[in-house]
Amino acid sequence: MWKQLVGPAPKEAGAARIADDSYVIVAIDSRTGELRQCGNLSGHCIGMNPWSTALTQAHLAPASLAKHAEQLDAEALSETKPVSSAPTVEPKVR
Repeated sequence: MWKQLVGPAPKEAGAARIADDSYVIVAIDSRTGELRQCGNLSGHCIGMNPWSTALTQAHLAPASLAKHAEQLDAEALSETKPVSSAPTVEPKVR
């Protein structure tokens, strides 16, 4: 779902984007209760903290998504092709 986030475009052409992230790092501050999820390459973070207003509106949960989980599941199901049990052999005509 991370790659479905709608985030800001990088200012530099060579800069990593959300789609380039291969890991999502999750950190919870046990003192403040703040939760952050950050992409390992893009550095894009989203977070949630009901006790603070330090995050901007663009970074608060719920996050904006390009597609939801059920849409991705439906796409995956429509892309699966049935597997044939045996190859078709044409009879030879003499």
